Amino acid sequence: MPYISMDRIPRGLRWAGGALLVAGVALVVAAIGWTEAADTLITASAVAALAFGLPAFLAFALAYWLESTARRLSAPVAGASVIDAAMVNSGPFGEPWRGYAIAVAAVSVAWAARAALDAVIPQQTPFITFYVAVVAAGWLGGVGPAALATFASLLIAWFFFLAPSMGFRVDNPGNAIVLGLFTFVCLGMGAITAALRVALVRVQQLAVETARQAAMLRKSRERLRIMADTAPVLIRMSDTRNACVHVNETWLRFTGRTLEHELGDGWAKGVHPDDVVRCLSICASAFDQRQPFATEYRLRGTDGMYRVVRDMGIARFDTDGAFAGYVDSCMDVTDLLAPHLNAGRVAETSGAAAT
Repeated sequence: MPYISMDRIPRGLRWAGGALLVAGVALVVAAIGWTEAADTLITASAVAALAFGLPAFLAFALAYWLESTARRLSAPVAGASVIDAAMVNSGPFGEPWRGYAIAVAAVSVAWAARAALDAVIPQQTPFITFYVAVVAAGWLGGVGPAALATFASLLIAWFFFLAPSMGFRVDNPGNAIVLGLFTFVCLGMGAITAALRVALVRVQQLAVETARQAAMLRKSRERLRIMADTAPVLIRMSDTRNACVHVNETWLRFTGRTLEHELGDGWAKGVHPDDVVRCLSICASAFDQRQPFATEYRLRGTDGMYRVVRDMGIARFDTDGAFAGYVDSCMDVTDLLAPHLNAGRVAETSGAAAT
């Protein structure tokens, strides 16, 4: 089971990456507490990004590569789904930790982009790159990671990019309004994005389930067709207009005709001329009353000779209870009848006629 045993290495790399991120954040927070000098804070942020953020990113990337490679190379094993589910919640970054890790990564990228574009971004839009981080966290992680990304972006933009910068005071009431609007808008964006993601996943799951059920239905119908074609009786199916829509292979072998010849009322052309009116009348009467019936008539075989068949029909219904037509099963009873019946005397019984 190579995938299951190799999972410890990606988990260890994620733990290491998470520890590096925490250390980098702690360094920046310590620098904020010790000094208000811009140069010192910028230096601390650069050191945190290079000494902690970059190794953490490499650890996460290597963990993902190892895990994806193991998934591709490993063959499915019995019980793997249960083990995989247990591993998802056993350490970083399975659900829900994976979503929060994505939120931290997205905010970090947005922070770097905001710093790189500081010269061209107007002071009136200090949060512009963080909106993307919130949307990404909501889409990939959900509502919780989106909220984390929102408040992390709020603190970063407030402290570093919102004038007056380098402090947690809000001397300008307009800045307080901007902060409130940013928080409100981002929480809404995160919730909407997460909801859209959930809806998309459910739609995809529904499509997969629908396709699976359709495949199962096709297989079921194929099995029924095979059963009907190999049954030792002649089977004929009619629709709601009492027109033949299918006969099985046994019927075709008996009559020596093709399926196209038997469809509609074509099957009745093989009935003996002296029996066809009575046969169709009994079938139509039972059809109108949705009653089962039984009758006997002579049917021409592949050798041109007529054989006596006993036809038993019953109404069929769809899964919702709607009438779908009739299904008839016929057996060759010529050898069971007396010689004088083989000459032409045919007895019939009909549930419909009795009513």
